[in-house]
Amino acid sequence: MSIIDELTEGPEDKILTDAQMGTLGTAVNKLLNFQIQIAEQEELLKATKAQEREYNQGVIPQLMANLGFDSVTVNGKKISVKDSIQVGIPAPQRPAAYKWLDDHEHGSLIKTVLTAKFGRGDSDAAEEAQEALDKLGVSNDLVESVHAGTLKAWARVELEQGNSLPSDLFKVHVVKITTVK
Repeated sequence: MSIIDELTEGPEDKILTDAQMGTLGTAVNKLLNFQIQIAEQEELLKATKAQEREYNQGVIPQLMANLGFDSVTVNGKKISVKDSIQVGIPAPQRPAAYKWLDDHEHGSLIKTVLTAKFGRGDSDAAEEAQEALDKLGVSNDLVESVHAGTLKAWARVELEQGNSLPSDLFKVHVVKITTVK
């Protein structure tokens, strides 16, 4: 007999017996224990990721630099360290950064996304443009953004070509990344 069967077995007026209450209490305790275990595992994963990042971007690149290697084979694994660009546009700087991209002929990086929320049966209205959405009173959002991967690839090319990016608009960091193959 399952826990659900045990709990639903009984009189129609839903007065639970001591045995049913005990079964329910045991199930609730198990649920709480699972939730605690999940929280503990998430914290452990977070700490493990931080340690992995420390070795990936700090310890091994520093050891390799001290030894004068960009790559080396250890225990049959090819270890290499290379620069990786991390770039972002802080939210307060987005309008100015997008203007800079437009002014410097990189406006194609910017994508405009129109999101609209329609109720059931409003599929015909979904075909209308943003102005029509406003007239219909349908909630919509028009957001401009640059995909993180696209921004990173573009910044890498710009920096490789010797071009600089305005530091007040773009946050650019070069980090050493270890790869093991």
